[in-house]
Amino acid sequence: MTNTSNPMPAFGDFVNVGIQFMKTERASKIQVTNTVFNKAMENKLPLTDKVKWLSYKTYVGGFKDYCHEYLISLTKTILSSIELIYNTKNPLKTKYKEEDIKNKFKDINKTITVELFKKLDPNNLTILTIVCDEIAFLDYAKNSNLNINFYRTVFLKDLRHVHDKAYPNEPDPLLTYIINQCQAMFDYITNGNDLTTAIEDKPNNDLRQSLQNKIDNLTPEQFEKFSINLLAHVLQVERPNTEISINHTGKTADGGIDGEIIIKDVLDEEKRIIQCKRYANNVTVSPVREFMGILKKYKYGYFITNSVFTKSCYKHELEEDDLKLINGKMIIDYMINYQYGIKEIEVKPTFEIDESCFN
Repeated sequence: MTNTSNPMPAFGDFVNVGIQFMKTERASKIQVTNTVFNKAMENKLPLTDKVKWLSYKTYVGGFKDYCHEYLISLTKTILSSIELIYNTKNPLKTKYKEEDIKNKFKDINKTITVELFKKLDPNNLTILTIVCDEIAFLDYAKNSNLNINFYRTVFLKDLRHVHDKAYPNEPDPLLTYIINQCQAMFDYITNGNDLTTAIEDKPNNDLRQSLQNKIDNLTPEQFEKFSINLLAHVLQVERPNTEISINHTGKTADGGIDGEIIIKDVLDEEKRIIQCKRYANNVTVSPVREFMGILKKYKYGYFITNSVFTKSCYKHELEEDDLKLINGKMIIDYMINYQYGIKEIEVKPTFEIDESCFN
């Protein structure tokens, strides 16, 4: 294992432990479930209880997930790319016989460095697999109006957040390399090759402008109600098994809270607060700081505007796990990607004269 100043074992150790486990006699002779694999990873790394509690907030929804679970899942994707696993669902399977595994990977018995990772995957299949998994399946993406740029933002934000939480003291070399490679792959896909047109259904510019005009013309109270309902809709889609309720509290001297979203599941209940600003000008850092003062009493809060935030506002968002800034562009992204405030219409066919019938 690599000694670092970080609480989480190096990601190269995650990959190495996964390889060693799939090399064992047990892994090659019997079916291995995801539960068995995950437990083996936790025990062999090993992961302390304190490390297991390291969590991050998802970019969409701001829900808490655990860093080690994300890293184990990413490890399985890598093992799939180098063909140690060809099915990442239950059961985990390998194409190799025990003897073949030991021969092919006999020299792999230490932390996976960037250089070793490149030798294991010279064709960059891991990065392609990760990116294609995240931007959704081609047919599904074409039929559901998903926007590749939205998925790129969500995935990279989450991946970087996991990295920063798991490795706060010094960057993890392998995970940093993977993040940079994924960024480059997303750029490649979105800038001019055929894969872009196959999976990306870009929102119509006229629709986006119409939505922006509609939002800008709302009264402050209408914008508050709209924003609260939009966020509740997004959260409900992301977590269908939770109960989402809302409360519009906006009024004069409302103390900086325009709305509340209550999220309930079988184990917990969480209240999140919302501040809404329908502005013609940019939102400066002053109201954001005021909202952060109010936020100390709550677990999570959204500051949403139809306009844009100044750069200094985003510094606070990066420093605070419980703060989410949502600007006008993001509102429209959410509306299109989560189909809120828009509906699909069937276009009736038009007719023209078929001249061939008159010859």
